[in-house]
Amino acid sequence: MTASDGTTKMRHAVPKLGRRELEIMNAVWNSGEVTVREVRDHIGSVAYTTVLAMMRTLENQKGVLRHREQGKTFIYSATVSREQVSQTLITDLCKLVFGGSTPSLVSNLLGQNPPSSDDIDALKKIIASNEEKIGQPS
Repeated sequence: MTASDGTTKMRHAVPKLGRRELEIMNAVWNSGEVTVREVRDHIGSVAYTTVLAMMRTLENQKGVLRHREQGKTFIYSATVSREQVSQTLITDLCKLVFGGSTPSLVSNLLGQNPPSSDDIDALKKIIASNEEKIGQPS
């Protein structure tokens, strides 16, 4: 199944990604399609061969990248969306750190980064939308 952004909606869980792997994925998501050199330039201070090896792992073992060939150059794109990966990370964080408590997660987040009035308005809309989905009044 393909999402509107060209990524594939995975039926199984998105694999765990490390910090550098997420940096690579961000470069791919931001550009849509990238070469290893472009990713290396984006994240900096990492050897080209290291980035190449990590991108091969992300493609061949973790299945979150794919490539096409343009001459001798491999052009990489994502097979999963930023939203799929962030949802997995946040769900894991909530379970592992906050015992599955969404209010605790949100409270901690808001305590670290006080929201602006625009942020609060956006959060109210999100809450109202979720209440509608489960059939509760605002």
